[in-house]
Amino acid sequence: MAAALAPSTPVISTVRPFVDGIRVDWFRGPVTATASAPTAYRITRSSASGDDTVQIPASMYDGYGQYNDDSAQTAGPVSYTVTAVNSGGESAPTAPTGDVSRVPWPGPYEGARSVLVAVWDQASAVTDDLDSVEVDGPALQYPVNGSRAFGSDWRHSMDEVRVPDGTYDVGSGEGQLPLGVRAGTSCDNPTGSATVTRTAYALAGPASQSVDAELDCGNGHHLSLRFRWRTADPYGLPRLTGPAVAQAAPGASSTTTATVRNDGTAPVDVTSVQLVALPDGAPSGLAATGGTCIGAPLQPGATCDVAVAFTPAAGAVKESRALVALGTAQGVVEAGVAVGQLDGLGQPAPTGVSSPRGLRLTWSPPSSLATSVKSYRVEQLVGDDVTLVATVSAAQVAGSSWLRDLGGVATGDHRYRVVLETSDGRDMPSPWATVAVPESWLILGTSKGALPVNPDQGWSVGGTFGYASPSSSRFPMSMGFDPRRGSLLAVVGDGYGGYITRMTPTTNTGSTASSTYAPHMADVSPDGTRALVVRPRVTRGSEVVEPGGIFFLDAASSSMTEVATTAGLSSPRWLPDGSAFLAVADDGKSIVRVDLGTGARSTVLEDTGISGLAISRTGRISFVRADGWYDQDIVETTATGSGRRAIASYTYPGVLRYDPTGRYLFVGAHQYTQGEASHVYDLSSTTVRLVATLPLASDAAWWDPVSSAPQVTTNLPAWTTTTPSVALTATDPDDAVGGLPLRCRLDGGQWSPCSSTWRPGTLAPGAHTADVEATDPAGITSTTPLAWQVDGAAPSATLAALPTATLTSPLKLSWTATDTGGSGLNGYDLRYRRASPTSSFGSWSTAGTGLSTKSATLSVSRGYHYCVAVRARDTAGNVGAWTPERCTSVAGDDRSLTASRSWVRGTSTPALDKTVTRSVTSGAKLTRTGVTGRRIGIVATTCSTCGSVDVYLGSTRLGRVSLASSTTRYQQTRWLTQLTATRTGTLSIRTTSNRAVSIDGYLVAH
Repeated sequence: MAAALAPSTPVISTVRPFVDGIRVDWFRGPVTATASAPTAYRITRSSASGDDTVQIPASMYDGYGQYNDDSAQTAGPVSYTVTAVNSGGESAPTAPTGDVSRVPWPGPYEGARSVLVAVWDQASAVTDDLDSVEVDGPALQYPVNGSRAFGSDWRHSMDEVRVPDGTYDVGSGEGQLPLGVRAGTSCDNPTGSATVTRTAYALAGPASQSVDAELDCGNGHHLSLRFRWRTADPYGLPRLTGPAVAQAAPGASSTTTATVRNDGTAPVDVTSVQLVALPDGAPSGLAATGGTCIGAPLQPGATCDVAVAFTPAAGAVKESRALVALGTAQGVVEAGVAVGQLDGLGQPAPTGVSSPRGLRLTWSPPSSLATSVKSYRVEQLVGDDVTLVATVSAAQVAGSSWLRDLGGVATGDHRYRVVLETSDGRDMPSPWATVAVPESWLILGTSKGALPVNPDQGWSVGGTFGYASPSSSRFPMSMGFDPRRGSLLAVVGDGYGGYITRMTPTTNTGSTASSTYAPHMADVSPDGTRALVVRPRVTRGSEVVEPGGIFFLDAASSSMTEVATTAGLSSPRWLPDGSAFLAVADDGKSIVRVDLGTGARSTVLEDTGISGLAISRTGRISFVRADGWYDQDIVETTATGSGRRAIASYTYPGVLRYDPTGRYLFVGAHQYTQGEASHVYDLSSTTVRLVATLPLASDAAWWDPVSSAPQVTTNLPAWTTTTPSVALTATDPDDAVGGLPLRCRLDGGQWSPCSSTWRPGTLAPGAHTADVEATDPAGITSTTPLAWQVDGAAPSATLAALPTATLTSPLKLSWTATDTGGSGLNGYDLRYRRASPTSSFGSWSTAGTGLSTKSATLSVSRGYHYCVAVRARDTAGNVGAWTPERCTSVAGDDRSLTASRSWVRGTSTPALDKTVTRSVTSGAKLTRTGVTGRRIGIVATTCSTCGSVDVYLGSTRLGRVSLASSTTRYQQTRWLTQLTATRTGTLSIRTTSNRAVSIDGYLVAH
């Protein structure tokens, strides 16, 4: 690119003074082969006090430049030069302008107003807007018919008056003032006179001006004009403080009071009040019936009243409107509008439709409205507070129907209304409309696209989900809810071919996986990481075009992996814990459990003609069974077959889908389904209820965008051992347990994955804390804090001593125990073992577990030898060691001994079991064969005349026992010397003389 050349010198065109500065305009110098275009201009202001310079960019308009110098002082003249600048250099400066000074101005004026007051000789019934308007602010200056004007809109304005102060004839001739006024009715080419005062201009436009004119509009009407632009010159301005609205039912009557206030700065004499019906095509029914405005001047700021009666005709269907016209000395002032509104024919309530896309309100203006709609306010009632939600202007609406999309809102009931803002200044609020936003929608896959159904609003169908309409002949054939809440996974196809896509409320994300022949997406895993997809087996001759079977679709990679040996299976559904899935076997006679890795099958339940399957979040199973072509039932049960019940019976039901909570069951339909409609059943009570009949749908998915937080429960006690095992249960109202992974951390340490049984390892005694975190597929987490104490010491027990011989049952036991670990004693275990007279000890048997007291009784058998031990438990779960065993021998009754002829069987109350065996013959024997033991004893009666016995075990004489005593004693035990080893043989008790011997029983110890 060639280097820039210095620009040529610009040419100053005008220098104009204003009240707040000086404006300099110039033209760029010529651009030639030796002079490039400028990129900036340097303006130098010269005065008696010196030079000031400023540089500004070159104007975007080619060849023209302008500078508003608002820093020029009012004192003393100034002159200007302009120099063009670019990267190649700068031009010579222009010749200095002549001296110029800022225009002196006495403003701004205190109490200044900007008002246009138009007073006709009579009211003009062509507009419902005020003819007397505030026009404050330069923003209200705008071009009208090519010239700048002042006013509030195109019907209430006055063309700019650019003349010096003075009195002028009004007209279009030479020396006349061409004045154009629009005040309801145009007065574009009037004649008359006008006085202009206080005219001053600023850099941004007029700084001040007053115009007073008396005009003949050429149509037989006279117009008095008072224009005040930021001046304080007096004027009168009577007008209503707001529309006068009377409300009555057709055929009835009502009266309202309209308030007139003088908003001007001069008094106004009101001489008459009349209502002029506006040309709305309806009978007026309005009349001014009195008031306080006539009779005294209305001072600035003061008010008076006008009584307005409204008597609509019977059968009236349109409101009435009229101008309130106030007669004054200057003419008729159109002060405002009176309106007769019809009861019951106001703004109707909006219709609200919620869908996953958001909430939409639609409404129409009332047919009774006689004026135009300016805008609507959409308001919401929250508690007792009314809040503004949105404003909809008339420019935003095409046609007669209004709508507003409010986007996504929280679940629950919402109350909205619309407030009609009319062009005549009224507010007409509608009744409140309630819109229910459910926690979940049912999304139907139909030939018209994915249609949302609102369960909380009468199962109404409204709006769309994903794309606005189906593409050609393809539509959502099968859908599954992704528990991560971001989208639905859908098969879009036509029955012959299709693709899998993710659908959000407003978009489709495109093809995830495609197939020449339409796949059937059955179910998304509880954690959302993969889906089960059924692909049909397709062959062409001997060529396998599609392998068929059940495939895993990976959510991250969109890759498909075949599940082994699943060809022929249908309707796969994940188990709630995600460990496997159920499917309908290829013969339709059973539902099988399928291993995720091997595809191995195991039968869960059997029936006839099974053709559909659904599993709830909690593991309930619904399926379609058939006894024939037409007799088909929907049945709900469990994997074990318990709680079976019938849901419905009809011909050819379609796909089954539970909602996330398990309360509702959707039953799809196709063209052959009885009634050609889909259905929803409420399963929350023992009696199943049909709650919705919906359009035909090939499949459906429950869209549950707001996930409930999971919860974790645990059985952790206040005390544990050093190796606790903590059971953790994660639940979620709208997610299956397979989508709720757990993390645990101990004592504020690192997080690590944990399962339903958490074993944190060996812990030191003392206080410990833990946190358990459950996360649902949508990423919502909840943390459950745990705190407990560890008892590291097992308790100990001491069993009280037992007698060597026991004559009665039950055996009484007692013990003591201590716990040093801190958790406290919490029960005792008791065990025993025994040996019969003819055998050795058996294994230990439990006499009690978790006993709450430190004593117990044990029922014992005659002739047996018993050994007992006890141990203590503490609250933490520590179990102490068994105490050393304590043993006792229970006496065997004399009746269990075989007696020779010299013995006599008798009874005796004081005797053991009230029986006794007596002999007075020497050498008499009592025997029992097969006795095994280390020590033998006898139970007998002793007396002063009693004899003695020899005791043998086998051929070994164990010793002689004397039964002599000074007094008679019953149930006396006598032990023989203990053997060095257990011996087995016949127990023999032999008398040694003819003295009396009474044997009560025997004892065997091991």
